[in-house]
Amino acid sequence: MHLRVVRVTIAPGKTEAYWAWSAEILKLWDEAGVVRAGGPYATKGPSGEDVGVWLTVHESEEQARKQFQGLYEAGRGKELIALRPPLVAETTGGSFAPWDGAGSAPLAPSW
Repeated sequence: MHLRVVRVTIAPGKTEAYWAWSAEILKLWDEAGVVRAGGPYATKGPSGEDVGVWLTVHESEEQARKQFQGLYEAGRGKELIALRPPLVAETTGGSFAPWDGAGSAPLAPSW
């Protein structure tokens, strides 16, 4: 199992719009069977900026890539992902593998 972690710094002044958009993304993910490991979580960055942390679980990095490409290449997913750029200042991510899903924590990312 792979734990995919994505940290999003929300664009200044876009926090409310970002979380409204994320609710639509979550509906899309739930309909498509994306497995979430909790979240997304709202937090603050080191300078007080608003941050979202997204956690998903996949069989492999390849499976994650294919699943998200399939979601965002057409239809509602394509429409939603097109709305993302003005809401986001920065995105970083990584994958932790192997991840056993039983609660063992990976090493903290070096954000």
